[in-house]
Amino acid sequence: MSKMYKALCVIDPVGEMIASGKKTIEVCGWGPGEISPGQDLLIVQRKVSPEEGSLRNPSGRALALVCLKEIRPFVYADRAAAKTERFEEGLWAWVFSNPRRLAGRVNVHASHGIYEVDLDETEST
Repeated sequence: MSKMYKALCVIDPVGEMIASGKKTIEVCGWGPGEISPGQDLLIVQRKVSPEEGSLRNPSGRALALVCLKEIRPFVYADRAAAKTERFEEGLWAWVFSNPRRLAGRVNVHASHGIYEVDLDETEST
């Protein structure tokens, strides 16, 4: 049986850092839209490729489910949790909790923004 998940695609190795709980904030240029805090979010990781301009890239890998704890303005104090030295006003902090790594290698498409992925429920446990 499959289930639709909201997904966020990040560049390698950021997905591994989120899946392991080492990175609890992802900094994005866009705020809330199609997802609300408290929902599960599928973390998809992709390598940088020549198809960078493409909106859809077939080479993504689903790594983990996380709970989207909150989306709020990015502040200077968030840098450690976001694993970055850079700070820029006007960005958003997507705060994650409860990372649950997926079993095995799960190849999915990668895309920009929040998008949906149909995932077999046996892969998400």
